[in-house]
Amino acid sequence: NQIDMASDYLKKCINLDPGYVDGYYQLALVYLNKGLMEEAKNNLQKIIELAPDSEKAGSARKLLESIK
Repeated sequence: NQIDMASDYLKKCINLDPGYVDGYYQLALVYLNKGLMEEAKNNLQKIIELAPDSEKAGSARKLLESIK
């Protein structure tokens, strides 16, 4: 149940700040945990789009490779 609460909270944070890279990252981890691979991929790709040179983007790329 806490995973669902975290998901709701993160979605609200992203709605308030669409550039919140860490929110997309954490939400991707929630989706991975729940087995929702397409949703996870979408959030990981959004991180790369928003901050391509960031550490989170590097992690997002690695996660994308591991789930393809």
